[in-house]
Amino acid sequence: MTGRIFIGMGSNCEPESRLAAAEALLAELLREPLFSPCYRSPSRSEGADYLNMVATGLTELDPGELKKRLREIEQSLGRRRDQKGFCALDLDILWHPGGGGAEPLIHGDLGEMAYAAVPVADLAGVLDPGGSGLDGIWAVLPPPEVIASMRSQLTPVPRPEI
Repeated sequence: MTGRIFIGMGSNCEPESRLAAAEALLAELLREPLFSPCYRSPSRSEGADYLNMVATGLTELDPGELKKRLREIEQSLGRRRDQKGFCALDLDILWHPGGGGAEPLIHGDLGEMAYAAVPVADLAGVLDPGGSGLDGIWAVLPPPEVIASMRSQLTPVPRPEI
């Protein structure tokens, strides 16, 4: 089954080049890819601020296979999971509609963290301005007034150039 997915993208170690490279690789992996604006957000632990974006597109990959492919992209762009405070690249499935009777996969950060919710809302607003489609993504996002408040936690920055 083909479904629209949302992938969180973040980096705080040479983020401009790594996010641009990840964008190019995700554009090859997904059909009809779109990318959100880019935002700067404070690190949740030690380390530099993060640059965050969200990618969306269509895929037939199930969540397990998609996660495997995302880990391969992370590793190819320098991700080491043993580094504390510095992240070359983090790619997380924020939303996968499931399919074949499976429940949607929903990342916990999607409803709670500005760096995930705001860029997803940006893309959802472009794809479905009426707010009634997208396999239920609107139901897991915070209400518009919360998204507006979350925006104040982020600083918009130019999107990295591919």
